[in-house]
Amino acid sequence: MEMRGYVISLVVLVLVGSGCGKDGLVPLLSDEGMKLLDGSRGSGREYVELSANLQTQVNQAFCGVATAATLLNMLEVRNRPVDELYDPYHFFTQKDIFDVDCVRAVNSHGNPSGMDYDYVLHHGLSLGQVSGMLACFANVTVYRTPSFNVQAFRETVKQSLHSGAGIAVNVDRYTLQQVGGGHFSPIAAFNEKLDMMLFMDVARYKYSPAWIPVEKLYDAMNTVDPSEDAKRGWLVARRPPNAKPKKVIGQLELGAGAASGTGQLDAGQQRPGLVPILVGPTIAVVLVASVAAAMLKRRQVYREIGNI
Repeated sequence: MEMRGYVISLVVLVLVGSGCGKDGLVPLLSDEGMKLLDGSRGSGREYVELSANLQTQVNQAFCGVATAATLLNMLEVRNRPVDELYDPYHFFTQKDIFDVDCVRAVNSHGNPSGMDYDYVLHHGLSLGQVSGMLACFANVTVYRTPSFNVQAFRETVKQSLHSGAGIAVNVDRYTLQQVGGGHFSPIAAFNEKLDMMLFMDVARYKYSPAWIPVEKLYDAMNTVDPSEDAKRGWLVARRPPNAKPKKVIGQLELGAGAASGTGQLDAGQQRPGLVPILVGPTIAVVLVASVAAAMLKRRQVYREIGNI
């Protein structure tokens, strides 16, 4: 009995100390979650680019649409539509993506108006349908389980993060011990040493980003989607060759007195008082490290005053 009590105490200590929940997932905004991000593949530019474009699904059926819009904005593909709310700026939203003829032509199982907002609201999307929407703008490759095994999943994610491609997984939440059924979300990073991937949940009102063991994530994909009568899996979206990435895709303003200007900027050029965010992996890593340090410091302060 004493030995059993010791083992149980040790397990509890490990779980609490690591930030792991009973489901084996590690929240990104925990001490351990931030440590996992540091040094993982995708911890620099890739993570920043995805998190900067991550959309929250506008309703509980739009995980596939939110994931598609997130990846397409991250890839900065050409021919982006213009939502009337943001006119004249080109930006994928979970509404204007349906304004594109190619998207409306994606298989909607005989829906009279084609693939539209109302169809997805009532039926959701399958892996085949999400890949079809993405293929209207990007080069897409679909990998279904079990034809592609867990090692193929690891290798695909490593290569995709290295090349700047977007990765999304189609999982069954029940297998992850979460509430819900079929779900889509992007992958932002891969910690190879601990074999965990960063799952950027688009249902941010429900679950925050979390690290998931690769085997567990694969098991959640290795399930049947009844709408297709086929296994789930993952997809990789790549920027078409004719869409070159910008060298400067974001800026931080330095204080209220920073200088402002007008007119276009050449790649690599910056206005006085502005610092490019994503000019390369080094500054991206610095940005992530700074944000992580600030979050950890805030958590420590909250603990000291008894709020956590």
